[in-house]
Amino acid sequence: MGSAGQPNHIYFNMKILNLFFIGILSICFISSCSKEDAKSISLKEELDVENRTLADDINNNVYDYHYQGLLYAKTQVVLSPKPSIITILDAFNSGYSNYSSISVNGTLLSNVVTNKSNLEPVVTSSINKLNDVSSISTEKKNKLTELKSTIFNLQLTTAYRNSITSKISTETDQDVKAGYNLLLSSFDFWIGEITDNDDDVQAIQLDAAGYIIGWVHSVYEDYNNGTLDPSGQGRRMRAGAACGLACSIGKWF
Repeated sequence: MGSAGQPNHIYFNMKILNLFFIGILSICFISSCSKEDAKSISLKEELDVENRTLADDINNNVYDYHYQGLLYAKTQVVLSPKPSIITILDAFNSGYSNYSSISVNGTLLSNVVTNKSNLEPVVTSSINKLNDVSSISTEKKNKLTELKSTIFNLQLTTAYRNSITSKISTETDQDVKAGYNLLLSSFDFWIGEITDNDDDVQAIQLDAAGYIIGWVHSVYEDYNNGTLDPSGQGRRMRAGAACGLACSIGKWF
């Protein structure tokens, strides 16, 4: 009787052993997946930090880029024949770190400079284009609208300048913060350059409006090309700054 029951006993033990090995393999598989997931999350976090660091660097640089660009342009607009806005911009960008590959759409620039005496509707229309881009948050659009309001309620006072520096120190959205940095640069440059207050106001508004329009244009291009992702944030900010500088140069034309 004992030998007759042995095959069942062996079968039962083998079944337990198979279940044990299956359990071990499952644990190893889950552990491996968890490690891969952890690696993916870690890589994503590293990329996010890298993008934020790059955006910080560009933001810290926007003021100098714009101000130095205007100083350079001032030496070029007196030449005969006078170089075009794009020629001056490209020449400056070619020698400025991280801007050599940044260009400004000529048609876009012409539209901004042509409408420089009535720019607010142009900026509003530009911001409204972002309604087509689902990945752009309502919060960001509201912040851009607030930046626009700051631009077109400009006052040539110390209090107004202080309000810009306060925005720069508290704004957490890097794309919007860059607009305030360029607005501050424009304020500081033109207030010492033009004696007519009305011209001062228009020049400063032209520069900062150019940032918004250039940035939105770059976002929309990336959206249409399927390349609107965080890795392009720095390039889009530089595109906005370059458009702002091009519009600044347009003041002399």
